[in-house]
Amino acid sequence: MIHPNACSTLVDVGFSQYTTRSYAQAFIKRTYSIAPDGDLQLLDEAIPLQTDWREEPEGLLMGSDLQWKKALVDIVIEGDVVAPGEVTTDVLDASCQIGSVKRRMRVFGNREVWWSEGRYRVSTTEPFARMPVSFDYAYGGYDIRLLEVTDFSEERAVEVMADLLFSRARYPRNPWGRGYLCQPGAGKPGNGVPMPNLEDPDDLLTEERLLAAPDEWWKQPLPIYMGWMDWRMFPRPRYAGYQGLASIVDKSEELSEVTRGWLSRESLLVDEHGAPLHYETALQDAALGLRLEAVPEDTPISLEHFHPEHPRLRFSAPAAPEVVFRIDGASEPVPARLLQVVIRPNELSVSFTWHARIHELEQLYVPELHPIIPVEAQIDGQPPVVYRPPPVVELRQEDFDR
Repeated sequence: MIHPNACSTLVDVGFSQYTTRSYAQAFIKRTYSIAPDGDLQLLDEAIPLQTDWREEPEGLLMGSDLQWKKALVDIVIEGDVVAPGEVTTDVLDASCQIGSVKRRMRVFGNREVWWSEGRYRVSTTEPFARMPVSFDYAYGGYDIRLLEVTDFSEERAVEVMADLLFSRARYPRNPWGRGYLCQPGAGKPGNGVPMPNLEDPDDLLTEERLLAAPDEWWKQPLPIYMGWMDWRMFPRPRYAGYQGLASIVDKSEELSEVTRGWLSRESLLVDEHGAPLHYETALQDAALGLRLEAVPEDTPISLEHFHPEHPRLRFSAPAAPEVVFRIDGASEPVPARLLQVVIRPNELSVSFTWHARIHELEQLYVPELHPIIPVEAQIDGQPPVVYRPPPVVELRQEDFDR
């Protein structure tokens, strides 16, 4: 018997301006503990669904469970790479594999870049026991010298950072990373710049590649990480309609994202008005290479070096929940589609979020106009989750006279 609080479920009803019909949808999130033998145990208390678009209207919300238009399944790791037994080491390889898809990552302790004898050089590596897998520790960043900024006062900070978001000084793939340098010399920030802690073992940032050409940024290494992707990291601004990256389409065959099969050239195209043809791809906020077409039941998932006592974690994807909508008394089963998998290996837990939707209801229901909307969803035979419409808006005659 499933505990009644083990499933975090949201039932939503809305009106589509494109189809002029009402729809019903359900989001289901379940969190499991991961046993050393790979067995998944459903937690009695579910982790709540994250980031409700109805409360935060931002279009690209990092980490939202409710982006139902995602075309692919996002795989995200929250936590740290951990050396076995937390015994410090200089370098460690970590990986995440879902079915036949495997992402590898070489993890280094802290290093710095210094200008010496006419070139950039990398310092020795400091030992580490844990290292976060977020984009902050991957290759990227910005070279503020390209902005010719001399005033670093608090009053200027907001303006300077706004300039950096889409300037030549930033690395478009990851403005928050480490190691991106575009000018030679020992002046700030040329000395003491941190090197990335997370790198691709097949495409390392060598001393010869430290000096980047800002107009040929795509030739630099990809940022390798396993956490969430911010909406300002390439290619997401392209999907959101930002035209500053338009020229990259002509060079897309040179992009490592394309040559590795993580991104298609077609996904970067826009129409004659400059609107992206594949906006839904911007909703994917897992790192490139960790977006899968599907993760069926029993798909094996394994992680290496993410827990001090269990260097290798293995488990399999659970079955999707059975969802039955009841609309005005009539029942309709709807298959649930997996949206994202969030693994917290340090805590030995994993969350799966599914989505089920009826695109067009026979009856027209408009929240805020209809006080009673008879829609509910039953998950795996449990007591149904009833849709609660928002307060009804009282319309006045003058509203119709406008």
